[in-house]
Amino acid sequence: DVEQGAKANADGINILVDLNGYTAGGKTEVFHMGAAPVQVLPGVSYFGTMGGDAMHSYISDRIGTPPEHACTQGYADHCQFKEKMIFLPNSYQMNDHKQSLYSI
Repeated sequence: DVEQGAKANADGINILVDLNGYTAGGKTEVFHMGAAPVQVLPGVSYFGTMGGDAMHSYISDRIGTPPEHACTQGYADHCQFKEKMIFLPNSYQMNDHKQSLYSI
């Protein structure tokens, strides 16, 4: 992971997107070492905060991630997301805990 982070940095990668977060196979070390100037976590792949300084932005919608949960939106009392929020208009991240990948 350290080698991958160094390669991304050396290759001049400007934006690095983490599709795994803290899940199996995730490469969080690459993001914690600051491999790119802009590091983003999309809420459509990992639905939650990384809780640290590694991610600069979190992409979601206002239903899945209410604005009042963001530290950067001025809601310090209910702060849950340290990342800067980027809200997608007219979208909603759909989940169904009863549905498996194989039943789709």
